[in-house]
Amino acid sequence: MEHLTFEDFRVVWETMARRYDWQLVQDETVFFQAVSAEFGALKVDQQQATRRRLRIAIWRSYSVLLYRALYWRQEQAAQELWIAAVRMSQKRGFSPDDAGELAQELVYRMLEHLPRLADRPQILLSHAMRMCRTLWREYWRQAGKLQSPTRATDEEEADEAADEADVATEVEQRLMSAEIKQILLSSLKNPLERQVLLHIVLLGEKPRDVARDQGVPLHRARLAKSRALKRLRADPQTLQAIYKLTGKLRPPPATRGDSSDDE
Repeated sequence: MEHLTFEDFRVVWETMARRYDWQLVQDETVFFQAVSAEFGALKVDQQQATRRRLRIAIWRSYSVLLYRALYWRQEQAAQELWIAAVRMSQKRGFSPDDAGELAQELVYRMLEHLPRLADRPQILLSHAMRMCRTLWREYWRQAGKLQSPTRATDEEEADEAADEADVATEVEQRLMSAEIKQILLSSLKNPLERQVLLHIVLLGEKPRDVARDQGVPLHRARLAKSRALKRLRADPQTLQAIYKLTGKLRPPPATRGDSSDDE
């Protein structure tokens, strides 16, 4: 493992702390020790840039601090989540008022979800980013829109949200995908059914995205999703394991169909 100095940590940490208005770190030396341990435990491509890997380690280590602060209902932690959600939502074209309401809902849902993250506090921030995107989709669906009215430019997104995208990809695909894949491999024998559920659970995609990627008609992807969900719902223990890892695919009983999110 690369030897990281305090200066390596300080430069990257101060950049991220300013970007996200992070203020929960009281002892930088202790926090750096946690970051170093996380950095060493990351199972990522060793050819990947050290600075990027360090950002991921900082992101995950700060998630632990944020989890603890939210657990104890510290106002600063809720405020940091709220600010992050407002900024992300405004970059997707939401008005300040709507962005504020979405951010408040995010904080409320994150507090509700804390027990599910007790075994994995390192994924709290990535979980919050996914939840924020879920709230956007709910808003657009209720408003009868397929997507946001405006989007940030690539430069704008790279300036503030690059870390979010990078970290979410690394965390979800590298640290959780192996477990999810193994669960789905044991439960779903049909390859297309596995692919549909894998992409929904890990990447937040829709059947149409998988249909395009797999080169199959949309109706086959939808049917594969329906059958996969039916099989999983017949196995509450497996569904509970997926739900614990991802916060998605709530265990039975299910009270509504699956067609609402097929588009």
